[in-house]
Amino acid sequence: MFSGDDAEKKVRVLSGGERSRVLLGKLLVAPSNILFLDEPMHHLDIESCEAMLDAVRDFEGAALVVAHDEHFIHQVATKLIVFQSGKATFYPGTYKEFLEDIGWDDDEGGPSIKENSRKESRRARAEYIIMRSRCLRPLEENVKAIEQKILSSEARQTEVNKLLITASENADVPALQQLSVELKELTTNIDTYFTQLQAATKAYEEELKKFRGNDE
Repeated sequence: MFSGDDAEKKVRVLSGGERSRVLLGKLLVAPSNILFLDEPMHHLDIESCEAMLDAVRDFEGAALVVAHDEHFIHQVATKLIVFQSGKATFYPGTYKEFLEDIGWDDDEGGPSIKENSRKESRRARAEYIIMRSRCLRPLEENVKAIEQKILSSEARQTEVNKLLITASENADVPALQQLSVELKELTTNIDTYFTQLQAATKAYEEELKKFRGNDE
């Protein structure tokens, strides 16, 4: 997930999130049959989080993950070790099944919706997790798609600039005219994509705020 000149950067100049991305990349391409991941979604952008989810799901070995991100747990966990009430309990099923079958104690961060029965409360929590995933995932994918358009356009922009230099050196007037038009279009498109990205990111963050109250 580093392209162009970014792939040539020294690790010492990378940000915290970029360093995490490099380390995760090294882990995921190294031959192994088990991964130990401690809060793997921290410091990652949306695109990297989606890549992490896909990588863990596709990993053929076992993954032992410490995580508080319910979306991540819901997407990848097939067995759970649950810590609550001062005890660690093994649960041989998914997070959705755990919420429906056992659920969190009222003083351990259970759902904020008041229900008459504990079973209904657990079911409500499970439905909430599913709804959260359904609401946020399309917005995340939209942000990811726009980011990819920007990367592709910027890569082509770099290529066109190089071609313009060559055409200028060769006095190739038709090529210069064609490439100049394309460069102008690329610049306009990139500006448009950044505007779309800002709006898409804002929409995602606003939707995320709606769920944070319940998550707490």
